[in-house]
Amino acid sequence: MDPVKFDWNEFAKNKQKLMKFYSRRDRILARVTTIFFFFGFFVALAAVLSIPKTYNIVIFSLYLVLVFIRRVGLKTRAFGQVTDSEGNPLSFSLIKVFSADLKNQITQRATDKYGRYFCLVPNGSYCVTIERKLEDGSYTQIFASEPISINAGIIKKDFKVGLPIELPANDSSAKLGE
Repeated sequence: MDPVKFDWNEFAKNKQKLMKFYSRRDRILARVTTIFFFFGFFVALAAVLSIPKTYNIVIFSLYLVLVFIRRVGLKTRAFGQVTDSEGNPLSFSLIKVFSADLKNQITQRATDKYGRYFCLVPNGSYCVTIERKLEDGSYTQIFASEPISINAGIIKKDFKVGLPIELPANDSSAKLGE
């Protein structure tokens, strides 16, 4: 049976290093697959140079196409990530984007359970604030950035936020560095 709504208490209990494991696993998997890809590429190159048969040329040509696609073609969706000083993702935190000139809020995005966010904005200069979700469901601001210049229409900056050891659940005025 599926839950009706998200259980924040259960999330807080299971948060201990669990999220860091998945993001580390993704990075390791990406490195391992890249190593295997280039190992295969060099084996195919050696096969073409030593025995230039049709089969080896076709395999090497496929690798060249895949290298081209990896370099200029099908790229993964660009996203940014919010982590604390220990590298743990700040799950379900809010990213608020403000115009650097007018100081009005442009957009707001929530991070996923891995601390990732996707934020499209028009080119320009923006300030970003990050609010952490507390166990009682409220938010407290923990970070405010300097103006960021955006030229590609997307904010994909990784934010590493130094957090105090424990933020009080009922004090929504706690700020980073106070």
